[in-house]
Amino acid sequence: MGQNRSPASRHVFRSATRGLALAAILVLQAPATIAAEVGGGVLRVAATDVPAALGNPFKSMGATAGSVWDLIFDCLMRFDQSGALAPGLATRWENPNPTTWRFHLRSDVRFFSGAPVDASAILKTIEILKSHPEYPVSGEISTIARVAAIDKLTVEIVTTVPDAILPRRLALVRIVDPAVWEDLGPDQFARTPGGSGPYQPNNWGQTGGKIILKANTASWRAPKSVSQLEMTILKDATTRVQALLSGQVDVALSLNPDDMQTLKTDGFNVYVSKSGQVQVWALPNLLKPNSPLNDVRVRQAMNFAVDKEKISVTLLNGIALPASQGGTANAFGYNPDLKPYPFDPERARRLLSEAGYPQGFSMIADVVVGLGPADAQIHQKAASDLGNVGIRVELRTTPYSARPGKFYGGMWGDADAFSTTWNSGLYRDVIRSAADFACTKPNPFFCDEEITALVKQSQSLMDTRQREQTLQQIMKLNHVAATSLWLVEYNTIIGLAPRISNFATRSTGMAIEDVLLTQESRN
Repeated sequence: MGQNRSPASRHVFRSATRGLALAAILVLQAPATIAAEVGGGVLRVAATDVPAALGNPFKSMGATAGSVWDLIFDCLMRFDQSGALAPGLATRWENPNPTTWRFHLRSDVRFFSGAPVDASAILKTIEILKSHPEYPVSGEISTIARVAAIDKLTVEIVTTVPDAILPRRLALVRIVDPAVWEDLGPDQFARTPGGSGPYQPNNWGQTGGKIILKANTASWRAPKSVSQLEMTILKDATTRVQALLSGQVDVALSLNPDDMQTLKTDGFNVYVSKSGQVQVWALPNLLKPNSPLNDVRVRQAMNFAVDKEKISVTLLNGIALPASQGGTANAFGYNPDLKPYPFDPERARRLLSEAGYPQGFSMIADVVVGLGPADAQIHQKAASDLGNVGIRVELRTTPYSARPGKFYGGMWGDADAFSTTWNSGLYRDVIRSAADFACTKPNPFFCDEEITALVKQSQSLMDTRQREQTLQQIMKLNHVAATSLWLVEYNTIIGLAPRISNFATRSTGMAIEDVLLTQESRN
């Protein structure tokens, strides 16, 4: 592979970083003063982590990876900043029958290599995914039976069954340059990704762990002001805040609530991104044959034992509400009739006793920290509250980069439970995460046949009202079955330098191409 390269791909290949892993720690340089010319500015972002799969956009569904990949690649569909489905590479689409979708593409869109983004590229991207069923994103095309290029700018997709949310699924399928993928192979492509988005990687971690992306002015969503994006990986939220306050970066992602007032006092802006995610501990009933979590009474007891209101008010300063289900109010299928489990330790103890655990039990929870507001403190608070009713929790921290392999590969070791998010933000629809908590998930960790039957049914219901009612029933059954320890809705706090305006996030990442740089950076 890679011996007979086209001139464009040879140029891409020569710029590759061979075998380099991204460093996790960066020694910050003294900030430069950058003129605020439209189209000529550098935006410096302090991020939490790098995509575990580097530039392979098919190997993860997480927001961390999406923040980078959304800038490098385009999709047929996209979500706007309100969460509504909007045109992407496809300007319009129709559904002539329940199993057929037809997408009409933009003209004159090109990959970084200069190759056209046409119907053939869409077809070949889907073929690539079909040939890699191990990739998490492959699940988004599982209903696709065949793809046809009707002409250069028209793609027809036929599904095996009616798929009501195929356009939403395709908003997560990033279109790759198939010639570069074939020429380099998945591993090298991950270091030299070929896309058509508003930014092209200029380096992939050669220098101190930075990701540098240069503006692609030929993109149909060409950047308005930011000509270069520099993403620095700083694992600790306090370090990210300090970098922002000192002028070393312009944007600091995933801050803690306690940082908000400090930033505002010093003249910085704070952006709270309502991501559509719910922070939970998954409470599996399939990981261990004799696990106490296999009993619904134990799972319900855990929900009664944890004071979610106190987490919301004390740890999160009220920016996130206690969770009642795996969706937020702006997601299709959210059930407004469900209320969070009340804090009731006595009821928790009674349920544990009824389940045969009057003295409680010990368990291991695998948690990821450093990705959201006060997440380490939230997990500690949950473990402490559970300890008060006799459930002795050992918290084990997993780096984010290791989590996709565990979640999709089912490699949980001796863990009993794990932290995760129900992410209705991916689709602005609750089905994606509901399907992860069903028997049909590859390497499933929770199985309830009634819930699974409704999940299957909901994916083929073309009647909007019927489908909404089915999704709301799925939310109710998950609430009652306590498939998760529902914690809080998961909003992200982002700190912004005064020079930044028009900053916004989408469900799949940051809209950096729309950012305006209006002031000089701080010295």
